[in-house]
Amino acid sequence: MNLLCRFGHRFPQLAAKILERESGKTRNFREETITDLLMAGLVPFEPFQIMTDFPVNESATGEDMDWEFVNEHALDGRKYLRLHIQAKRAHHSGTKRNPYWLYRSLDHAVNPPPPKGTPKPPKGTPKPPPQYGNQHKTLLDEAARLGSCVPLYIFYHPASALVPACGSLPAVEGVNWMFADLVPVNVSTKAWPIDHKKLENWRSHFQPLHRLLCFGHAFGPITVTGPSAEFSAFLIPDGAVNPTPGELEDMLNGLRDPDEGVCDRIPIRASQSIPPTTLAAMAAVRDGGRMPDLPRKRAIFVTSDPR
Repeated sequence: MNLLCRFGHRFPQLAAKILERESGKTRNFREETITDLLMAGLVPFEPFQIMTDFPVNESATGEDMDWEFVNEHALDGRKYLRLHIQAKRAHHSGTKRNPYWLYRSLDHAVNPPPPKGTPKPPKGTPKPPPQYGNQHKTLLDEAARLGSCVPLYIFYHPASALVPACGSLPAVEGVNWMFADLVPVNVSTKAWPIDHKKLENWRSHFQPLHRLLCFGHAFGPITVTGPSAEFSAFLIPDGAVNPTPGELEDMLNGLRDPDEGVCDRIPIRASQSIPPTTLAAMAAVRDGGRMPDLPRKRAIFVTSDPR
C-alpha cells in the first residue's frame, strides 16, 4: 500500500475522532474544519506532484474544494478530470426517542452576489426569501458547465455515528462520499423534509475515501552507489503514484449504478485538453509561487509518466 492510499484509509479515522471531541461543547466543529485538515494532509505529498493551495477569500468558498487529476502525456488522450466536492457533516438529532443522524445543511440556501454594477437596494428593502437547495443545484450546474467535472458530496461523521458495513449497506466511516447527482434538485422557499436529510436516506450510496486515492501504484527500491552506498534502500515511486484521469474515469463509471434512477445521466469522460487555468496553476507552483485566481480550495494530482 503506497503512502497516498494509506492516507486515504487513515484520515477518516482521524476525522471521526476530531468531530467526536465536540461532545458537550457549546458549538460544533464545522465542515471547513475537516476540509482544511484533509487538504493539509495532502500537503506532505507535494514531492509526489500533488499541488495544494487555498483561495485568498475563503469566506466565499467555505467547505468547497476541487480535486483535479492531470496527465499531460496520456497516451490514451485522457488528460484531465476534475472532482468538484461539496462537504457536509452529520449532526445528531438530539432526540431521546428514535435518535438519528442527519445533514442539516444539505438543502443549504446560498444567496449569490448581485452582478457587478448593481446598485444597492434602498435601506429597508425586504430581503428575498431563501431558496433552499440552490447550493446543490449550483454544484450540479457548475460541474455540467465546466465539462470533465464530476460533482460529489463528501460527508464527515463523528465516531459515535460510525457503523460497520452490513449486508448491502456500506460502512459509515469518518469520511464517505457519493455522487451529488443522486440528490434530486429541489429549489424551494421551504426547507427540505427531515427524512430527505437523514444519513440513512443516503447510506446505500456511500463510498470510502480511499477509493479516490488507491489505484495500486506501489513504491520500488533503488540502489545508491558511492559514499552513501550504505543507504541503498531508498523508496521512490514505481511509476506514477497519483491516480491518472483515465483510471479515475474508469473507476467512477464502474461505480455508477444504471438502476439508480438518475435521468439523462451521461458517462463520465476525461478531457483530451487541460484547462489553461490549471496549467497556469501548475506552472506557478513549479516556479515556487502560488496558484492564481483560486475559486476554491484546490488539489492538483499530476501524473508525470506516460500511461
